[in-house]
Amino acid sequence: MPKIGVEQSLTNIDQELKNRGYDVIPLKQEADAKGCDCCVVTGSDSIQMSWVFKTEPLIVL
Repeated sequence: MPKIGVEQSLTNIDQELKNRGYDVIPLKQEADAKGCDCCVVTGSDSIQMSWVFKTEPLIVL
C-alpha cells in the first residue's frame, strides 16, 4: 500500500485514509515527506510546502 504523508491538521483525511488501509505518515518534519509516495497538505504552511516540493516523485493533493 502506498505511503501517504498527511499534514497534522488534516485529521479527517488522515483517519479516512487509515480506514481505507493506507499507510499514513504524519508530516512533522522534512524527513517525513521523503519516504512518501504522495503528500496531502493544506498549503497554508510554506515550510511544509517546501518539504513536499523537495520529494521525488512530486505528487501533491
